[in-house]
Amino acid sequence: TGIKYAPVRKEFLENRKLISAEVKDIMITLGGSDIYNLSTKIAIRLLRTTDCNIHVVCGPFNIYREELKKLAQTEERVILHENVKEMWLLMKQCDLAVSAAGSTVCELAVAGIPTVTFSYVENQRRIAEGFSVQVAALSAGHYEKKNEVVFLEDIEKLVGSMIDCFELREEVITNAAVAVDGYGAGRIADAILLFNAN
Repeated sequence: TGIKYAPVRKEFLENRKLISAEVKDIMITLGGSDIYNLSTKIAIRLLRTTDCNIHVVCGPFNIYREELKKLAQTEERVILHENVKEMWLLMKQCDLAVSAAGSTVCELAVAGIPTVTFSYVENQRRIAEGFSVQVAALSAGHYEKKNEVVFLEDIEKLVGSMIDCFELREEVITNAAVAVDGYGAGRIADAILLFNAN
């Protein structure tokens, strides 16, 4: 059905963030799990190449939780977030996101957060590609098809381009608002009602 049918909770739409003049806080999120420890690797890369605070969301099935905790303990710019109940509140604190192309990338679009996305499992690939084609996010492609060093370099370059250019962040988030407007659940309900009426 496409991402216009993405069901996004109303708090993301109701608390849409105005685009920041500069990027000071970056969120990294891979959803419930992180089978390749990419949260840690991306955080370390961005620590070296930006002056931003790095907010890392640790999902409930992340097997590298202890490694992330150690990183947060040793690096004051890394803030670890576990058991996040109100994701929209965390998003409002951040000026940019690096997110796997799952449902969270749709929430980021509605919340007004410019995003660098990628896929690392097959069911995320089409979402990442779709956002990229519409310039609704910048995509680093599919992790499993790349050398890891190249993948991390691509993340670094895309994040850097977003940090350096307000106009690019503005373009991305404007396109994202068109791609995912936050009313997908209503469209699903309308489709079900129409189906039942027939």
